[in-house]
Amino acid sequence: MSARTGNSEALWGHLSGFFAIFGSFLVRISGSKVKNDNTDTRHNPQMRSCHTFSPVGPSPSEEACAQVGQPGYRRQALAECQRFMQLIRDTLGPEPEGAALAIKSFDHDFGVYYEVVCWFDIENQAAQAYALRCESDAPATWEA
Repeated sequence: MSARTGNSEALWGHLSGFFAIFGSFLVRISGSKVKNDNTDTRHNPQMRSCHTFSPVGPSPSEEACAQVGQPGYRRQALAECQRFMQLIRDTLGPEPEGAALAIKSFDHDFGVYYEVVCWFDIENQAAQAYALRCESDAPATWEA
């Protein structure tokens, strides 16, 4: 999801400092809509300076999660993502400068789905390392 090639990299470089903050914000990347519904990071200056993101998942990998299309999906999915972000912070520590956990929504054939991502500054080694740890060392269960 986060891989970009060619002119997208250059475009992203120009957009890296720009995030419009009006409720949920919307950024266009390679023609696709990317929304962030996480009120905890919406006004986070670290997030606005990040360059790319690494997907972490909607919940711990060994746990069931809310399913797109089911009644109450959005509410349940956002609550699970919030809980998962807190679990990651409790397990791996807070994000270093240049990194920010957030909830992103993605378009899917069956509707919009939500997932935790780690935004990070590609020029910041501590931020890169944290994003990699989130991807590889995030808790696999809620009881981690």
